Amino acid sequence: MTTEEIKLNPMRPHAIIVEDEMALSEIYSKALEQAGYYVEAFRNGQDALVHLKKVSPRLLLLDLNLPGASGNEILDSIKKKKAFKDTKIFLISANPQLSLEFEGKVDLILEKPVGYSVLSRLAEKYKPIRKVPAVTQFEAAIFGHALV
Repeated sequence: MTTEEIKLNPMRPHAIIVEDEMALSEIYSKALEQAGYYVEAFRNGQDALVHLKKVSPRLLLLDLNLPGASGNEILDSIKKKKAFKDTKIFLISANPQLSLEFEGKVDLILEKPVGYSVLSRLAEKYKPIRKVPAVTQFEAAIFGHALV
């Protein structure tokens, strides 16, 4: 799916996973897909930084220790941009002491290992609420809808 297709498909919110461990990245991807997200995964922090210049996902699942650029560098880069004001950030770390430094900077801090069903439920909880346009009086008259 291209960047344009992501923007045109509000029914499936966009999630980016930045996790260097392939097995974990695959588990996280499947959990987020189950929750209804379109998912892109990166195993290198620098590759993720380059991509994040083009898109602003609804959800960013971020490991701290990454090759190329650290999770902290990615956070510093996106926190400065207005395009990410609605992005929910889940920080995933195997080091609970290190992750405490990020309280207040991210929406959730999850300690590895994160279970598939837990991640899927959390991602579902943070999905945007779909806005349904209100029925206008004109539409109600034409289609016979009662206005509330």
